[in-house]
Amino acid sequence: MNSLKLFFLLITLSCGSLAFSQPNTYVIIDEANVANIEDYKKAFDNANFDAYRYIEKNRTIVFDTGVIVELLSVKALKNKGIAVNENRAHAYDPNKKPVPCVWKLSSNGTIVQTFENTSKSKK
Repeated sequence: MNSLKLFFLLITLSCGSLAFSQPNTYVIIDEANVANIEDYKKAFDNANFDAYRYIEKNRTIVFDTGVIVELLSVKALKNKGIAVNENRAHAYDPNKKPVPCVWKLSSNGTIVQTFENTSKSKK
């Protein structure tokens, strides 16, 4: 099936280890009237998004439910005195087109990024 959606990357582990937790490293821009916004906050607090951060620009993540979250940049986190792994972050390139994806909050409370498989396999 050409439009088979694949779970490509599980951002967090169910255990939410404190060694990787990152509270205060994001801002919820739009709660989209979801009943479970605290679940989103908990998932972000337990996740490590350093590999998704830009160095000097905040990054916007839009969920399938309409919830919009802004990941704070490395520069913003350093200014707040929050530890961040700068080596995992990326420089923002306005000429680079992002790969389309869908962000979801899974039933076990983790954040999942999905991509659509558009490859055409021979049968």
